[in-house]
Amino acid sequence: MLVSYNWLKEYFRRLPKPEKLADLLNRRSYEVEGIEKIDGDSVMNIDVLPNRAHDSLCHYGVAKEISAITGRKFLDKLADLEKPAATQKGTIKVQVSDNFCKRYIARQIDNIEIKDSPQEIKDKLKSLGQKSITNLVDITNIVMFEMGQPMHAFDADKLSGETIFVRSAKDGEQITTLDKQEVILTAADFVIADGRDALAMAGIKGGKKAEIDASTKNIVLEAANFDPVSVRKTSRRSGVATESSKRFENEISPVLAEKAVELATDLILKYASSDKTIVHDSVDFYPRPVRKYLTGVSSTEASRLLGVKLSDRKIRKVLRRLDFEYQIVRPRLAVAEEAQKYIGKKYKYGASVRFDSPESFDCSSFVAYVFANAAGLALPRISADQFAFGEEIKKEELEPGDLVFCNTGKLEIKIHEKTSEFLPGTKIIGGVDHVGIYLGEDKIVDASRYNESGVEIHSLSGHPTFSKNPRFARVIKDKTRFVVSVPERRLDIGNRKGIDLSSGIELIEEIGRILGYEKIRDLEIPSDDFQPRIPKVYSYNNLIRKTLVDLGFSEIITYTFVNSGEISPEKPLADDKAFLRADLRSGMAGSLEKNLRNVDLLGLDQVKLFEIGKIFKKDGEKLALSIGVINKTGFKKLTSAESLRSAVKALEQAFGTKIGVEISNSDTGIEIDLDKLYDALPVPKELFKLSEVVSARYQPISAFPFVLRDIAVWLPDEVEASKLLEVIKKHSSDLLVTSRLFDVYKKSGRTSYAYRLVFQSGQKTLTDAEINEIMKAITDDLATRGWEVR
Repeated sequence: MLVSYNWLKEYFRRLPKPEKLADLLNRRSYEVEGIEKIDGDSVMNIDVLPNRAHDSLCHYGVAKEISAITGRKFLDKLADLEKPAATQKGTIKVQVSDNFCKRYIARQIDNIEIKDSPQEIKDKLKSLGQKSITNLVDITNIVMFEMGQPMHAFDADKLSGETIFVRSAKDGEQITTLDKQEVILTAADFVIADGRDALAMAGIKGGKKAEIDASTKNIVLEAANFDPVSVRKTSRRSGVATESSKRFENEISPVLAEKAVELATDLILKYASSDKTIVHDSVDFYPRPVRKYLTGVSSTEASRLLGVKLSDRKIRKVLRRLDFEYQIVRPRLAVAEEAQKYIGKKYKYGASVRFDSPESFDCSSFVAYVFANAAGLALPRISADQFAFGEEIKKEELEPGDLVFCNTGKLEIKIHEKTSEFLPGTKIIGGVDHVGIYLGEDKIVDASRYNESGVEIHSLSGHPTFSKNPRFARVIKDKTRFVVSVPERRLDIGNRKGIDLSSGIELIEEIGRILGYEKIRDLEIPSDDFQPRIPKVYSYNNLIRKTLVDLGFSEIITYTFVNSGEISPEKPLADDKAFLRADLRSGMAGSLEKNLRNVDLLGLDQVKLFEIGKIFKKDGEKLALSIGVINKTGFKKLTSAESLRSAVKALEQAFGTKIGVEISNSDTGIEIDLDKLYDALPVPKELFKLSEVVSARYQPISAFPFVLRDIAVWLPDEVEASKLLEVIKKHSSDLLVTSRLFDVYKKSGRTSYAYRLVFQSGQKTLTDAEINEIMKAITDDLATRGWEVR
C-alpha cells in the first residue's frame, strides 16, 4: 500500500523524517519496502500483513499506529465530524436480502455540481498513483484512502425505482463495469441493484448504468460492509480485483461506514455543492450492531508471557498510547457484582454469547458473558471446559467470583465427562452439567431451566443439586486486572465472531510490541549483525538454475510417482504410479519428446531442459540433476551432445571443480549425482540468488493443433524485414501465434527474407482452407507493393 508522508502529517504537529519513520515502522509494525519522492512528497510503499489489514489499509490507521509507537499526540481530524442538518427525508429505500451484507448506508444528496477536483485532492491521489476523475469520484476515493472504508456513488436519476437492493446475482446476469468489462455473474455472487438491473458488483466495482458523469445532479452515496469470503470468491472468479475488494476481503469494521458517509458528505459540501444542495437523512440497514469488545490482562500475565517484570504503570502507559480504553478492577469481586445485574433474565438452552446475551442465557453462556464483561476474560463456552480451564479448589477456599459446578443427574441434561474446546478430550471424573457463580455468604447465582425467573440467586447449602455433589474452581487469581475496551477498528485483537481464548495473548503481544522487544533486557535478542547460516543445497541449486537458464535451458518438474522403480509406497496412488522414481532420465526423455512436437510453436531449433529433484533407491533418497537436449529435424549447427558438453563446462566453471560426467556423441541426456558433488564443495560464502523474475500473467495453452506455413519474399535492399512482417500480421488477425525469420539471402540489390509462420486458434481446429485464405490475402497485398514471393 502506498502511503503519503504529507498526508500523514495532517494527524501530527511534527513527525520524524520519512527515513526515520520508515525505520520505526519496520521495527514495530509493518514492512516498508521503499520510499519514493513525488512532487515534494515522500511516498512509502508499505506491506501491510493480513492481521493488520482490518485497520491499516488507510492513512488514518497508519497514523494511529505511528502515534502508538512514537508516543506523539494524535490529532484526530475525523473526531469532530458532525452530521449535516437534513432539510428533508429522502425518498431512497434499502432492501437487503442476505446475511452477506452486515451494514448498508445510503444517503441521498441533491443538486450537486460535478467539476474538476481542487489541487489538494489531485495531489493526494497523484501521490498514491491514482488519477483524478471528477470531484465526486475523487471524494469517494479520498475517503477510502483516508479511513479504509470503500464507498460508491450512484447517479440517482439513472436508477429504476426508489429502492436499492442488496441481493444475490442471478445465474447468467450480466453487468458492464465502469472500466467497460463485461462480467457474467452466478448465483454465488452478490450485487447492488435497482428495481431492474445490477448497479454494482457488491464490494468490488460499480457498473455503467448509474455511472457519475458531467450531467449528474442528484446522487445516492453508499457505504457498506460485506462478507470478506464472498467478496474474495467473486473477485477471484470474475478476475476483477480493486482497491475496494482488497479492503473488504481483509474484513473491516461495520462501524467505519457511518463515519465514512459523514466524511464524504462533508467533502461534498466543501467541494461539490451549490446553493441548492440538499442533504437527506441516511438510510442505515444495520440489523446486528457491533458491540463493544472487552478483553483483559493483568501485569502478572503480561510479565510471565513476555519474560520481564511489568508494572501496572507501564501497562497503563501502553494502553493510552494504543488509545485503548480500560478500567482496573478487582476481578473476582467485579464478576460477583456483574452477575447480579442480570437477575431475572430468561433462560434459553444453547443461548449464544454473541447474539442472545444479555437478554437470555443458559448456565455456561451466563458465566462466559459475565466474565468477559466484568474481567475481560474469555472463558470456554461449555461447563466442562470452564471447569478444566480453572483450578479446582476446596469449598472452604471459596471466594466471591469463583465457580461452582455440579452433576445434576437429570436425564434430560447432557452430562459432560470430557472437554470439547479447551484441551479437548480432557476427562472430568464424575462429569459436570451445570455451573454457577459464587457470590459469598453461601450464595450463588446461576441460569437454569429449573429457575422460575431464569437467572436467580440461591443458597449454596440449600440448593437441591449444588448442595449434593458440588465442585469448585477458580479461574482468576490476580488481585487486579485491566479490563480493556478494544476499538472497533482493531479486529485483530480477539475474535469478533465469538469468545476467543487467545484474546488476552494478543493484547499482551501488543504491549510487548509497543514497549519494544529490544527494550526487554532480560531476554537474549539477536544482535543486528546476526548472520544466518547459508543453506548450502538451496544456494547451489540456485547456482545451477542461473547457469543453465543463462544458456537457454528451461527447468521442468516431472512426476515423483512412476510405473517402475526400486521402491513402492504402501498404498500407491494408481497402477501406473506405483513406484517412486529411481532416476530423472525417464521423465526427462518423455518431456523432450513432448516438447519436440512443439518446437515450431515455441520458435526453437533445440529443446533444452533440466530438472533438479530427488530420486529414490534401495540405499536411500538422493538429489540429482538431469540435463536433456534434443534437436529439431534438420538442425545441424550444434549436436545434442555438444550442447550437453557446453552445459557441463559452464557448471564446472560456476562451481570451480570438475564434475566428471562422460558424454557420448549420441547422448541426448545426462544425470549428475548432486549429493556427491555438493559433499566435495564448501558452504558458499554468500547465498546464490536467482535473477529478478519478470511479472507475467499465465495464459492457457491452446488444446488445438497448430498449422505451419513458410513464406519467402524478395524485398528491395532499402526495405526492412519488419515491413514484411507488418503485412503478414495485418492479414493474420490473432491466429498468428509465432513468426520466425529463418533465412536471409541477398542478390542483385534485393534481399530474400524467409519466415516460418505458426497459426493456431484457442477455440477450434484450423482448416487448410482458412489458412490458404490468409496466405492469399498476404501474397495479394505483397504483389500490390511490387514485392515478389519466391
